[in-house]
Amino acid sequence: MSSYTAVVCEKGPQAKDLAAALGWQRTNRGYEGTHKGRLYVMQWARGHLTRHLDPDEITPGLGWENPFALAPIPRAVKTVPVIEEPDGSNKELSQDRLKRIGSVLKDADSVVIATDPDREGEWIGWAIIEHFNFKGKVERLWLSEGYDKVSVDKAFTNLLPGHVKKSGYRSAEARGLCDRAYMHLVRDMTYWARRGAMGRYLGRGNKRESVVSSGRVQGAALYLIWLQEQKIKNFVAQPFFNIFGDFDVKGTPLTHIEYAPKVTQEIIDSQPKGVLWVPRGNAEKKQLDEPLWADKAMVDDFKRRLMENAHRAIVIDYKEAIKSDNPDGTFHLVEAKSLLIKATKINGEQAQAVFEDLYLQGYTSYARTDKKEIPQSFYAPEERNSRFNNVMDVPGITEAANKAMAIHDGKDQQYKPFLPDSYAPPNKKLEHWGIIPSNRKVDAAALAAMRPNMKVKDRIVHTAEHMRIAYQLIAKRYVQAHLPPATVATQTITIAVPTKDLLGHDYAVFKAQGRRLIDPGYMAFFPPEKKKDDVILQKLEKNDPVPLTAVELVESKTKCPNRFNEGSFEEVLLKAAKYVDDPVMRAYLADGVNKPEGIGTPSTRETVLPNLRARGYIDVRDKGNIFCEPKGDEYIRYQCDNGHEWMYRIETTAEWEGQLAQLVEIEDDTEALQFQAKFVDATITKIENYIHWMNNKYKDAGLAPLPRELDVVTPKLKELIQSVCKRKNIKVPSGALSDPKKAQAFLDEHGIKRKAPGEAGGAPGAPSDAQIDYVSKIEAALGIKIGEEDKKDRSKVSAFIEAHKTAYDKAKGQNPPTQAMINFAKKIIERLADDQKPGPEVLESYAACKQFLDKHAKDSKSGSSSGGSAGSKSSGGSARGSARPGSGSGRR
Repeated sequence: MSSYTAVVCEKGPQAKDLAAALGWQRTNRGYEGTHKGRLYVMQWARGHLTRHLDPDEITPGLGWENPFALAPIPRAVKTVPVIEEPDGSNKELSQDRLKRIGSVLKDADSVVIATDPDREGEWIGWAIIEHFNFKGKVERLWLSEGYDKVSVDKAFTNLLPGHVKKSGYRSAEARGLCDRAYMHLVRDMTYWARRGAMGRYLGRGNKRESVVSSGRVQGAALYLIWLQEQKIKNFVAQPFFNIFGDFDVKGTPLTHIEYAPKVTQEIIDSQPKGVLWVPRGNAEKKQLDEPLWADKAMVDDFKRRLMENAHRAIVIDYKEAIKSDNPDGTFHLVEAKSLLIKATKINGEQAQAVFEDLYLQGYTSYARTDKKEIPQSFYAPEERNSRFNNVMDVPGITEAANKAMAIHDGKDQQYKPFLPDSYAPPNKKLEHWGIIPSNRKVDAAALAAMRPNMKVKDRIVHTAEHMRIAYQLIAKRYVQAHLPPATVATQTITIAVPTKDLLGHDYAVFKAQGRRLIDPGYMAFFPPEKKKDDVILQKLEKNDPVPLTAVELVESKTKCPNRFNEGSFEEVLLKAAKYVDDPVMRAYLADGVNKPEGIGTPSTRETVLPNLRARGYIDVRDKGNIFCEPKGDEYIRYQCDNGHEWMYRIETTAEWEGQLAQLVEIEDDTEALQFQAKFVDATITKIENYIHWMNNKYKDAGLAPLPRELDVVTPKLKELIQSVCKRKNIKVPSGALSDPKKAQAFLDEHGIKRKAPGEAGGAPGAPSDAQIDYVSKIEAALGIKIGEEDKKDRSKVSAFIEAHKTAYDKAKGQNPPTQAMINFAKKIIERLADDQKPGPEVLESYAACKQFLDKHAKDSKSGSSSGGSAGSKSSGGSARGSARPGSGSGRR
């Protein structure tokens, strides 16, 4: 048998694309063909074909009800094949796919790992090689440039030694071992939360809903959302004033010039009176907070002083400068997705699929990247001109591409060649780079021929038009990055009025800015969405007199922070440094040189919001806005109140990402394994310490499982509810016979106990929110108190309610009606004929008002109210409107 090299790629569609690019044929061994005289046989995985043993496989019987067996956590975990059970379909099983790869490896002289060019791909490939204990030569096919013929040929011509990228495998495996340790933590928190230990929301619900999910990226992301929620909830609009001056410049008015005093950290720390300080939102640039002038009296007095010294205003500085306005560089994935979402109104999952599909079909470079820079080697004429020629005929780009190519070939009469800012320094190591066009020719016909291929959860979620728009964005940005910057002439006039200002300076400073476009550069081909008009100021000299002619005070109010939106949340994660409290860690994160740029990775960020939403920690509504739900709020507060801020702090996951990135840089595998072991041990030790702390905190608390929540209203339960209503001579509440939550609320209100999991007679457990609220009303109305210990016991709370409910109803009837009841009654009374209007007691007595409202609500529903059909609609609409907040509150 001829000797050959085995190739292992990640998925079947990728194997098909590689084979097509290389001209290989399908055989009974997979795909076969030659490259540079070498015979290759290619097989493919289906993602991960091996896995670490689950906790229950290592510790039989561990389960979810044995918290004291959850620690210690194993560091070294055996890897085994993924075994799937047949489901009756013709789908190939993972274990069969693994065997097919093994049959090709068995006789191969060497192997090429051709999985995705990232850490996860490295893990998939090396795990297969180690599973079969392959001892031959290992090489790496690094397909960052794309799946087009030219890029594939180049990658096969320049195969890397296997050890060069193997540390990516160690990094991904370390992440997996630590993520696996969180499974122990989740089980421990869930056990105690299901017994009421973590609050009123965590641990409630059925099955998955009651699981207290936790993870390093998930916790940090939830904290960011929670933090924004607190800013919104605590926001109080504050009035402030912008201060502008008008000046006479040699007989020409210079108007609406803003008061712009110098700000120092010392001034901010002194907290001058009448000043609000707001962040400028750019922590990485170390910008100081911005002052807002909030005290009207102080501002008015300042205006008076300014006008008293108006004639003494002079120029203290005049500057002219030439500045460059550089074009945007190539995309990283988050920015590309954001622009595509804006252009097409699709969601993040769809946008991700679009860019990955373009890469896998050979149109662009690798999509899952955090980088905007591209390797300096790509500036070589043959590299850049190949890409220029390949996008030259894309509609809307031809003229710009020709111009860029002429400039960098030294053939343009207007501009000289230059190295664009998008290119990384020659010594900078780039695992991935900005998304750029591949070496595949694309024109109008090729755009029209694009078809979606990549599936998400077994279905295609994007369209050909989405792919066309995305490709044009990438091609345009690549060409734009190679065009010269725009050149702008600027003027700055600094004017001083000699009077004490609002920050204690001896002079009040106003600044005027002038701007004039000298050379449009790239803007000639790609004009900005918002064009800036030229503003030309007079040329002045220092000490020139410029009398102040007027002072304008413009009142405004501070604006509530915006909610995060699902379309841009990945960018929030990418730029997490601005939300970090520790200035040292903020600076560490903001330094993008081989440092973690934010939290998470391009592979993990897209799953964060769906996971948080599935656990009930957040909700996404109102056009994609993100809300922190009570369960998410309770999770963050619980960790904070108990001194475990590391469970959600951005610094935790940022440091983790930093160490994993550091591990990737290690080329010696022995050293990488040592680093991995140290990292995994430190991380798992922290998780074990939390488990021990939690178990010790609650082990003697005598907590019993909470009653199971209803997930269906059974026939027996319907009979029970109806019998209770009949015995108490009350109506069956709306929805109580069909809606599990409303049925549960009925049971809680009437003190009907249900069995808790694993208990024959049920357990007292904690009372519901509805019961606690009802007890508070009884206490307030009757002047009695339930014991504090009894208040924690559902059964005793139910007995208290049952004992005092009749007296409470009677007392409530003697009280005045609520304001909402009065308002509703007045609206009905307005529509009634004079002979049908009720007496004054309807607006004075709770019982009389309730009886009146009940009567007319019935009349409204039957269409027999005195107000006629119009009155019925109005009454019915009001009833629906008034009921909605209550029902919404109950759902929440």
